[in-house]
Amino acid sequence: MLYRATLAGIASARKRLTSRRWAGIARAMTQRVPQQLSDFAGTWALQRRIEDRKQGQVLLGQGQAVLQWQGAQLIYDEELVLELPGGPISGTRRYLWQARGRGIDVLFADGRFFHHITLGAGASADTHHCDPDLYRGSYGFSDWPVWTACWQVSGPRKDYVMQSTFS
Repeated sequence: MLYRATLAGIASARKRLTSRRWAGIARAMTQRVPQQLSDFAGTWALQRRIEDRKQGQVLLGQGQAVLQWQGAQLIYDEELVLELPGGPISGTRRYLWQARGRGIDVLFADGRFFHHITLGAGASADTHHCDPDLYRGSYGFSDWPVWTACWQVSGPRKDYVMQSTFS
């Protein structure tokens, strides 16, 4: 008798968990997006595609981004090999990532503000004016822990789209 009651209880629980109400909760739990600065700590493989409309060419690169703690901030260090028509070149860049509100302030290595990343959603966007150029950035987190950063840059001597994928 106890065995049948247990089986009936399991069947009832299974039915409740597969209801529409619980399905939405289960979906939300499996579609995780970054919520805080610490979600980015670690080493990320980096793939980059740059469509340079001024030069009429597409450049591809690969490397890694390492985000490691220094006090309460993450130091973003990137190393990349970019394939150019004349041969590959290596490059590095560094940013400071600091928690602010429900997101992250990204600063240049010298501490000047660059842009803000809003967390808790599948995407974030911001702009940066570097006279005379305009940088329009967007981040995509819908495939987390794979994420993207896209910068559309325009100005008198610049016209390119840089798409980076981190995994």
